[in-house]
Amino acid sequence: MLIRYMHVLFISIAITGQFTGKLCEATIRSLHNKGVRNKESNYRGISWLGFMDSLFTMVLNNQLVDWAELHHKLDEGPAGYRRHRSIWNDAFTV
Repeated sequence: MLIRYMHVLFISIAITGQFTGKLCEATIRSLHNKGVRNKESNYRGISWLGFMDSLFTMVLNNQLVDWAELHHKLDEGPAGYRRHRSIWNDAFTV
């Protein structure tokens, strides 16, 4: 069921070009850092981001990189950050 919702959401974002603000919202939580639990100074704030925005940008990035690889739009340069390549490929060309 979640997959269908995500698919509809991602297609909607792709068609309209609008990324809903709800996906980018974060919740601030207190996280116990050290010491006694009943002292406020022993906590720090941490932001819990939703996973949908990260998932959408990951899917979009994978699709763009696949398209760019297929159509030879990427430079051969930085191989350390690309799939099926390694920084060692560049080390031998230097």
